[in-house]
Amino acid sequence: MFSFFKKKPPVTEVEFSTNLDTKHVGPFLERVSQRIESGFGAPERKKVLAAMPAPTAEEGADFSFTVRFEGQDSVLKIAIMPDSPETVLLYLVSAPALHSMIDQEMDRFAEEVGI
Repeated sequence: MFSFFKKKPPVTEVEFSTNLDTKHVGPFLERVSQRIESGFGAPERKKVLAAMPAPTAEEGADFSFTVRFEGQDSVLKIAIMPDSPETVLLYLVSAPALHSMIDQEMDRFAEEVGI
């Protein structure tokens, strides 16, 4: 039987993005890392934070980490782009389940710090 509707391939990556004050990037990434079983601990966070773009930079930094979340291995991609002298654009691309957790943690974090 012919169908006009093609089955969509499964979603394997979802993007989360937010604009954050630079002072909030470290605490937010730490919060996310506490929920990831392995692959995104203190050394990885330190690497991301050390490469955070200077306020006058025109280019950002990109990272890719193999992580384990809820018993599944996947890739967590992070990009940080300068936005203003005090803020950055933070992009995280991950598997749908990991994205859902990141989104929930951002909601909690934003409420706690009043942003």
